This record gives sequence, C-alpha cells and structure tokens, in this order.
Amino acid sequence: MGGIWTSFHSHHGQDVTAHLDLPICDDFDAELEEFSRLVRFGDFRAAKEYFEEQLADYRTHPYVFIQYAEMLLEMGDYRSFGLLRPEPVLGFRIRVRIYRGLDR
Repeated sequence: MGGIWTSFHSHHGQDVTAHLDLPICDDFDAELEEFSRLVRFGDFRAAKEYFEEQLADYRTHPYVFIQYAEMLLEMGDYRSFGLLRPEPVLGFRIRVRIYRGLDR
C-alpha cells in the first residue's frame, strides 16, 4: 500500500497531518538482473548501454558499483576500470592494485 493521504482536524482548523508511505530502499532488482544476464552472455556492449540507461542513477550503491566494475574487468576495459572512483561510493579510500600485465 503506497501513497500520500492527509487528515484535516475540524476541531483544530490549522492542523493538517500528512502521511507518506515510501519504500525504505531502492528497487532495482529487475534492472540489475537484466544487466547481469547481458554480462553472463558476454554482450558487454549491450550491458554497458543498459547500465547507462537503467542503472546509472544507482552507481553510488556499493553492490551496483561492484557489479559495474566487475563487468569492466571482464570485458577488458581496464582504462574505464582505472577511472572509477569508489571513494564516494564506499565511503573510504580503496587502493586498487594494478596486477602485472594489467596496465600494459
């Protein structure tokens, strides 16, 4: 049950109560599942496009950020991976190790 409703109090003409029914977390499960499906099939171009269209707003969510980073590694886009900045996402500095041969 969702929505907004108001209550007016006749005995207190200036009192208005507003009730909001909002979800407590973002609901992006279906979008993340579709993104994961595209990655599993190896359609990285479509997965990257889908991410930008459907999941970019959730980029600061740690799980979404990690899924995106893993896709970049899996597709071999080390340049884009190197440009990722996880600090605002995870709230602390993470050092990314460049493995031998990865930066060549």
